[in-house]
Amino acid sequence: MIELPFTLTIDFITSKEKHFNKDAFCKLLSEMQEIKPSPVLKIYAHSTGFYEKISELTNNANINVIFYFYYNENLNNLPDKSNVNLIFALNTPDLYEKINIYKNNAYNLILEPSDGFDKFAKTELEKIKHDHTIKNLFLQPYLTEAELDKYSKKILNRKFLTCAAAWLNPVVFDNGDVYCCKYNKIGNIKQNTLLDLWNNDISNRFRENITDKKNLKNCVSCLKKYYDNFLIVDNAELNYKGCKYKFSSSLNYVISAPKIAITGEKISNTEYKVLPVPVFSGDDLSSLDNVLLLLE
Repeated sequence: MIELPFTLTIDFITSKEKHFNKDAFCKLLSEMQEIKPSPVLKIYAHSTGFYEKISELTNNANINVIFYFYYNENLNNLPDKSNVNLIFALNTPDLYEKINIYKNNAYNLILEPSDGFDKFAKTELEKIKHDHTIKNLFLQPYLTEAELDKYSKKILNRKFLTCAAAWLNPVVFDNGDVYCCKYNKIGNIKQNTLLDLWNNDISNRFRENITDKKNLKNCVSCLKKYYDNFLIVDNAELNYKGCKYKFSSSLNYVISAPKIAITGEKISNTEYKVLPVPVFSGDDLSSLDNVLLLLE
């Protein structure tokens, strides 16, 4: 049994049922059974045709799995399950009308920013926001409308936080190819084990580039850095408005949230020893001790 200091979230991406490689997928499930804490497997697909087949395999392996289906014309026989999510691009034609078709089902509805977030998409988003009968609807990642505008122009960049996908989130495609993140292939699971690939020279070199903020031109338009976790940059120190905020050296990520509250104690006139806390809509900030800074 391999003990990891964190829980991996493993994305398995398949485009069409005919491309599904059962041997590679079963090898992945077998290796996941040897990892503790138990990883979460997210499966992204463009059709529901082989949902039952994959469900049977993951159930037999006792793997915690979440399904994501991209909205298209092939969403037939959708399973009525709470671990099923539908993903819509914000520029989907007649977005509000299509979301209404699925709003009373058990699964979550997820909106993703996309290229071409134009006036039409904004109008559809306004309709959705004002329809309080739509439940279980999430805009991922957590972006303001101003950030959505910037994202559509591919210049989005938050100042203080950077991506942790390369440490926490391997991506496996249906042909067995493994990526350290969306843009960086590290090998194939049919030739090597997942964890051997995850710790090879290619993976570690890419992580060094992230830490040093080098060779990251492919990251500019990537959603992944806004999904699950964020690293604190610059050796766990944040310099802001003449003050230095020092985080614990053991801290390597913060849960994604609309806001990050920085709490802690003053250790000199310009230095603070601090802890980041994710803040979601409706959270009571008064419950936090000594909020020094709120990053939005």
